[in-house]
Amino acid sequence: MLQAIKIINSWVWGPVTLSFLIGLGVYFGIGTKMIPFRKGKRICRMLFQNKGEGELSPFAALMTSLGATVGTGNIAGPATALISGGPGAVFWMWVAGILGSVLKFGEVFLSVRHREKNKKGETAGGPMYVIKNGLPKMFWPLASFYAFFCLTASFGIGSTVQSNAIASVLQGSCGIDPKVTGLIIAITAAGVMAGGIKALGKVSAKLVPLMSLCYVGVSVYIIGTGWRKMSGILLLIFQNAFTAKALGGGAAGTVIRYGMSRGIFSNEAGMGTAGIVHASSKAKDPLQEGL
Repeated sequence: MLQAIKIINSWVWGPVTLSFLIGLGVYFGIGTKMIPFRKGKRICRMLFQNKGEGELSPFAALMTSLGATVGTGNIAGPATALISGGPGAVFWMWVAGILGSVLKFGEVFLSVRHREKNKKGETAGGPMYVIKNGLPKMFWPLASFYAFFCLTASFGIGSTVQSNAIASVLQGSCGIDPKVTGLIIAITAAGVMAGGIKALGKVSAKLVPLMSLCYVGVSVYIIGTGWRKMSGILLLIFQNAFTAKALGGGAAGTVIRYGMSRGIFSNEAGMGTAGIVHASSKAKDPLQEGL
C-alpha cells in the first residue's frame, strides 16, 4: 500500500501538475495585477460585512477555511520539504505561498460566482459547481470526478494526517494511547459536524484566531531566540534554492518539487477546497469574498 501511495504521489506531484499550478498562479497574478497584495485595507474592511445570502459571515468562512491550512500542513509540510529537498525548498515554499494567494482569490471568486441553492435551501458551491454552471456540458462529468476525489482526499490530507500528528505527539509526550486520542477526536468532530456548516463556522470563528495567534507567537519566539543564526540560514536557503539540482538536475528538480508541493499542501491553493467553504458566505459579490 505504501509503495502504491508513493507511485501515485510521484505522479500527482510531478512536473506536469506543478508546472500547471505555477503557470496558473503567474497567469492570475499578471491578470489581476496581484490584487490580494494591493487591497489590504479593503480586505480588512470587508471581512465583517454580512450583506449577502449565505449561511456564514465572511469572517467565519475565512476562519473555517484557514483552520484547514494553519497547523499540521504548516508544520509537517515544511519538515518533510526540508528533509526531502534541503534548505532551498523553503524558498520555493515562499513562492508557493505568494502564488497561492492569487490562486485562492481565483478559486473563491469563481466558487461564489457560480454557487447555487441546494435542496435544503442552503447556498452551495465549489469547483464542482463552477464546472457545472460555468463550463459547457462536455466538461460536466469532471464535476463528479472532482466531488469524488475531494471526498476521498478528505480522509487522507483532511483527517488522517492531522489526527495522526495529534496522536503521535500525545503518545510521545504524555503516554496516551493513540486509540483513545482518535476516539476523542472522532467524537468531537462528529459533534461539531452534526450542527452543519453554521456550527462549524461558529466553532472555527472562536478557535482558529486563537490557534493562529499561538502559531505565529511561537514562530516569532523561535526566530527571536535564534536571530544570530538568521543570516546564515537565509544564505543557505538562497544558495540551495538555485543550485543545478534545484533547477532540474538530480532527481528532476528535487528542491523545487518538494518546496512547491509542500507549499501547496500547507495552503491548499489550487485544490479548490477553500471555494467550497467560502461559497456558503454571506458575501454580496464574488470579488468581496475572493479578496
